[in-house]
Amino acid sequence: MDNILENMHYRWRRKEIYIIYYLGKKRIDTLYMELVSY
Repeated sequence: MDNILENMHYRWRRKEIYIIYYLGKKRIDTLYMELVSY
């Protein structure tokens, strides 16, 4: 039981990191596009 909870927690952490990375990349891409358009 404890192992299952730990596994779920690990998966959620990975998902969290992935979402943060994705949002950060998206933001950087938009900033880059704005710089290029000037």
